[in-house]
Amino acid sequence: MSSNLYHTIAFLHILAAIVGFGGVLFNGLYGTKAKNAATPAEGLAILEANAAATKVYEIAIYLVFVFGLILAIDGELFDQAWLSISMGLYLVALIVSLAVIQPTARKMIAAQRRLVEGDQTAGPELGKLGPRIGMASMVNHVLFVVVLLLMVFKW
Repeated sequence: MSSNLYHTIAFLHILAAIVGFGGVLFNGLYGTKAKNAATPAEGLAILEANAAATKVYEIAIYLVFVFGLILAIDGELFDQAWLSISMGLYLVALIVSLAVIQPTARKMIAAQRRLVEGDQTAGPELGKLGPRIGMASMVNHVLFVVVLLLMVFKW
């Protein structure tokens, strides 16, 4: 691959990481704002806006892997432990996101919607879902930091 193309793909890889991971790192802030909103309808609006933005972040996160894979193939880096570990941890984080975070976020929005409609049983449900998504998000944040360290320092 030419030097210009390599640098373009490297740029896109880093840009996608900033947009994707940078965005989802703030999802907890939106959750807290929704929980502390003045009204259930305001909380629902915050959760729905965050869900829409997260769809964009999700695409960027997938592109991180695609661009990184292209760079790894071009650089013949598959014999590097830091790359294999990073890719493995990325896949673990993806599984945590798909299996826990995303379904829980959808349940939270549905429960918040029911709360807006006057269903008082939704409040305790939200109270149970919050810690679940918080713990899974914390796991993914730690994985992100480890992968970032591996990418930068190539241990």
